[in-house]
Amino acid sequence: MGPVVGHRGTRSTGADQSGPQGSDAGLNNNDAKPARNFTGLNSLDQLNAYGGSANGFVLEPPDQGLCAGTLFGSSVVIEIINDVAAVYAPNGTLLLGPVDLNTFFGESPALNVSDPRCVYDSTTQTWFFSAVIYTNDLFTDNHTDVLVLNGGNGSTA
Repeated sequence: MGPVVGHRGTRSTGADQSGPQGSDAGLNNNDAKPARNFTGLNSLDQLNAYGGSANGFVLEPPDQGLCAGTLFGSSVVIEIINDVAAVYAPNGTLLLGPVDLNTFFGESPALNVSDPRCVYDSTTQTWFFSAVIYTNDLFTDNHTDVLVLNGGNGSTA
């Protein structure tokens, strides 16, 4: 029997193994608590992002991206899911959004936006957002948008 991935990335061969394993070595999971916990974006935010019009719809499960970093000198958390993005203070206070991803990426409302991602580079204080943009027409070229945002001054590239 090959290795089986278990709780928190530990590996088991199926045999009884005593003692801590893998990434859990030396940790007491009973003491683990999240640093922050707040309600983020949900299906209703996706539906309402387009003004409640027929363009707004619910996608489950969400393709979720979550980044924490600095924007305009303040610590923020940015969440980006299937069709919407939002900016929060570290305590969970909503600062901006939800905003639909067509607006966020500067795309026509007639196009579909999917599979958003975000990465924050703390060395350069730069945010990177990407998404696949497509139509329902098989003969039209699709593309990927990449939005680069300088966290120090908010300029885009």
